[in-house]
Amino acid sequence: SNTIILDSIFQGPATNGLYPDEDSSGIVIENNLVSGALKNGIFLAATTASTVIGNTVVNNGTNGIFLGEVSSSNVVSNNVVSGNGFDPITSSIPPVGNGIGIAADSSLNTIQGNTLSNNAVFGIDNLGTNNQILNNTASGNGTGNYHTATGTIVTSTAGAAALAGANISA
Repeated sequence: SNTIILDSIFQGPATNGLYPDEDSSGIVIENNLVSGALKNGIFLAATTASTVIGNTVVNNGTNGIFLGEVSSSNVVSNNVVSGNGFDPITSSIPPVGNGIGIAADSSLNTIQGNTLSNNAVFGIDNLGTNNQILNNTASGNGTGNYHTATGTIVTSTAGAAALAGANISA
C-alpha cells in the first residue's frame, strides 16, 4: 500500500503487467508503458483508493486494465488503452477481451477521460455496480465501445453541454 509506480516500462510479463496484491490501497500507477502481458496489463485486485493515470496499456492478452476481486473507490483516468484482449487466458474472471474490464464484484470506481481503441471486445465492459464512467473516448472496439450490465453511462459532466455520445464517441 501507499506505493507509487511511475515512468516505467513493463513489457512481456508472464502473467499480469502490474498487479497490486489484495488488500492494497493508496497505490498510484502513473505514466507507465504496459505491453504484452499474457493476462491483464494492469490488474487492481481487491484494491481500494488507488489511482491509475496517464498510462499507455497496449497489446495485453486478456484485458488492458482490469478491476476485480472486490476493488472499490479507485480512479482510472487519462490512460491510452489499445489492442488488448486478443488472446485471453480462458480461466480469467469475466469480463475478458476489453480495454477496461470491471468485474461484477467491483464498485464505486471512477473511469474517466480514457482513450480506448481497437480492443477485442469492448472499450469498457462494466459488470460492476455504482461505477462512474465519464468523458471517455472509445472507437473501433470489436463488439462495441461500451457495455454495462448495471447502471447507466454519464454522457456529460455537470454544467457541460449535453451532446449525444459526448462520453463515448465512434
